[in-house]
Amino acid sequence: MSLTWILIVFVLLLYIAVSIYYTNYPRHGVDPPHYTLLCGKVVCYCGGAGEECENTLGAYGNAVLCGGEAIYCHCQMTKDKKIVLARDNNLLRTAGVDKCISELKFNELPLLKRTIQADYNNELKRNIPRLDDRKIPLLSSCLSQFQYTDLVIHFEQYDEEMVELVYKMIKGRDANVTWGCNSRTENEKLYKKHADINILCPFSQFYLYLMLFFMGLLPHIPIKETVIEVPVPSSFVNNELKNWPYLPSFIKKMLAVIADALVLQPSLFRHLKKRCVLVYPGILNDNESFERYWKAGVSGMITDFPSRLQKFYKSKIKSN
Repeated sequence: MSLTWILIVFVLLLYIAVSIYYTNYPRHGVDPPHYTLLCGKVVCYCGGAGEECENTLGAYGNAVLCGGEAIYCHCQMTKDKKIVLARDNNLLRTAGVDKCISELKFNELPLLKRTIQADYNNELKRNIPRLDDRKIPLLSSCLSQFQYTDLVIHFEQYDEEMVELVYKMIKGRDANVTWGCNSRTENEKLYKKHADINILCPFSQFYLYLMLFFMGLLPHIPIKETVIEVPVPSSFVNNELKNWPYLPSFIKKMLAVIADALVLQPSLFRHLKKRCVLVYPGILNDNESFERYWKAGVSGMITDFPSRLQKFYKSKIKSN
């Protein structure tokens, strides 16, 4: 073997050894300071859309009663600058009216439909039993009623004016708040404006971190996000491919298993937690998924069924 090849092999082995070392023992000072973290393991998506109708005060109340420790909600802004809780700007799915929240004043918003179908999960369809819950709620109402509950606020569209209004409401709150947008660029704007608020990592950024992890570069890359929402590829694959009859079921299962195996990396999750970055996979709704990600060492889980997830955690405490 020539000297050149010996040097190449030596450098490659040294690179692998350094990457493994810093993956297990992250350096201090690489990341910017992270503020008070979410402390809950049960994060209720849209207030627990599997048990109550999404993004209603009734759903949030039920989530907290069931042991939910954080509420994951979405914000929109009305024409008269009111911040409301809604996943979609367009009201067709939730209210049966083909208009946008941003085009209407708060008092012009229609009532929500009595039954709402979740667009990200065909099996989630919930009724609204109370008339009060058919009114699209204000963020301020949620903050006042659940002032000691952690919040994860997701902006579907970045709007500087909306961000400033939300910041004024959440600044100095007793419980922790994490917020984020759909893209890295939008999150950078949030961070530059208000670095004192925890940042939620979007899926696109997580995939970048995953690639850097496989390359051994992640220990040397600063991470500004405080909470990383880990996608669950099998949920997406199963939901999207359900209506593809020409694709054999064993191929669907194989795709789901491969996709999950790529994302489910316990050593990555351990590395992130050592850097004070919390890891929350979502959305998980069944005990099999709970078990798989719990064994991988995640910080908590995002779910549509807070009572089911809380029951799972209690069973683990009893067994230990």
